[in-house]
Amino acid sequence: MTGPSDTGFLPITLGPRETAWFVTRMKLARTPVNSIVPQIVENDFLPYFKNRLQARRANISLLTYLTSGILLMMIFYSMAVYLQSLNSEFLFYSIYAALMGIMLFLESYLSVSTTPLNYFFQSCLDFLIQGASMFFYFIFIRKFLDTRQSHPFLEKVLRISQVVLLICLLLYSVFYFFTDRFVLPYLIENITKQLLLVTGIIFIVYGWMKKDDLMNYLVAGIIVLIVFSILSFLMIVTHFHPVQSPTSIFNNSLMYYEVGLVFELICFLSGLAYKNRKEIIERVKERERLKLENERKELEKQVAVLEAQQEERNRISRDMHDELGSGVTAIRLMSEIVKSKMKEKTLPEVDKISNSANDLLNKMNTIIWTMSSSNDSLENLISYIRAYAMEFFENTFIECRFNIPLSIPPTEISGDKRRNIFLSVKEALNNVLKHSQGTLVRITVLLDDKLTIEISDNGVGINMEKLRKFGNGLNNMKKRMAGIDGEFSIFHDEGTRACFSVGL
Repeated sequence: MTGPSDTGFLPITLGPRETAWFVTRMKLARTPVNSIVPQIVENDFLPYFKNRLQARRANISLLTYLTSGILLMMIFYSMAVYLQSLNSEFLFYSIYAALMGIMLFLESYLSVSTTPLNYFFQSCLDFLIQGASMFFYFIFIRKFLDTRQSHPFLEKVLRISQVVLLICLLLYSVFYFFTDRFVLPYLIENITKQLLLVTGIIFIVYGWMKKDDLMNYLVAGIIVLIVFSILSFLMIVTHFHPVQSPTSIFNNSLMYYEVGLVFELICFLSGLAYKNRKEIIERVKERERLKLENERKELEKQVAVLEAQQEERNRISRDMHDELGSGVTAIRLMSEIVKSKMKEKTLPEVDKISNSANDLLNKMNTIIWTMSSSNDSLENLISYIRAYAMEFFENTFIECRFNIPLSIPPTEISGDKRRNIFLSVKEALNNVLKHSQGTLVRITVLLDDKLTIEISDNGVGINMEKLRKFGNGLNNMKKRMAGIDGEFSIFHDEGTRACFSVGL
């Protein structure tokens, strides 16, 4: 017999009818699960025996490598998101995924070897890696859920769990590396696992009570992970086998832990998708809010400018009424006094001065009316047009009839609209007086979703082929109505009918 082999096999040579006693001195790994099953194998069948041992673990090794690959993809994904957004929770999650991936990879890779590294991993390193991964997972949960702002109680629980977990890992390392005792590290390992279980249960209960949609994804993942971890632990300590076949993957405790871990990853990705969708919606809402806020401020500026402009127009109209109005009135009165004193010797220039002053006074009153904001109503516009039309045809051979609705809604209409509508109507009335040769003019006001004013007479009617003499007036009316998004039309209809319409 030769010395020990690092392959786990010792060659034994016996002669015919020879008997021997073999005493093996073993150094057990400091792990709660130790087992030895000695077997004698012919040297020629040793390769087959090794392949058979590896074949028994082929399925679980494949599943473990697949899980490690999934964790590797999660590392790449988390780091990519971290580099793009600099959200620290993805950095901590990538560290957690890296530690879990390393632990699972080493578990599968070293399981078929009998090297010192395998013994060290099984007895100590796997627990330290798992504990460190949970430490970073707690940090990830705190960052991902923003527990400091949104869940103060959970923030305290996770912080305390982190501190206790760190202390347990340090004590475990001290007792393992600097003493030969097994009970204390084993006890600390059990306390640590119980701490993780209690923290998970608190998190589940808290998340269930809070009814937080984002937290529920992590709660679901932790529930699955805890359930499968407990099942895996029970299979280790009780040698429970769900199926009868000893080589079945369903009899391997590691498989259940990996299944729980994969489901936890799926729940995390679902929660991440939900959070991203929620953040996108919130960003869109914030952009819309800022847009509306900017539009509101811009509208307030425009309103302030319009109010300032309107206030200035009101001031100008007051000054025109008080200063210019009194001056023009004085000119008209003095011209009338001169006419009365001169009697039959009145000069034609004096009559022109009186007529010009009177016409100027009427125009100025119209300008003052259009500029004053107190007149910005539909009812005021209709009343003003009616009063002007009645006065305009009062001393003429044309009878004026004015038709208006029984009720006029309290609708606001700007000074610019009032001015253009009135001047257009005024131009049309002037054309009736000059060119219609009629004896009756009808002014009809219609109200629905827009204001419509129809002016019709019983005169000779407009010749649509000879509009040259009306050219400037008609063009002015069209331009005025177009300037306020209105419409103007004129027809020959047993006389002339002009129609003005504008939206309210």
